[in-house]
Amino acid sequence: MDSDDTAYVFGVLLGLFLGTVLGATVALLVAPREGVATRQQVLKEVRRLNEQGEETLSQINRQVQQRSTVPLALAAQPFSKSKPGWRRLWPW
Repeated sequence: MDSDDTAYVFGVLLGLFLGTVLGATVALLVAPREGVATRQQVLKEVRRLNEQGEETLSQINRQVQQRSTVPLALAAQPFSKSKPGWRRLWPW
């Protein structure tokens, strides 16, 4: 590796380091709340979303059960040739 390559790699690594330090500093300065308050807010939001998800799943489960009772009740009935529509399915 010659000196130009070494200087290039050093410049890239220095730029990454300075960018990381600068980014972390800006994030700390413009953060809307301190860490504890932010964690509490995130936890509160996660709990709210969890409850909302459970309610949505519950609603879907109820809808599936309601919609499946009619087809299941029809499927449980014995099928005979005397039912309406039988001749349309099997013409012989």
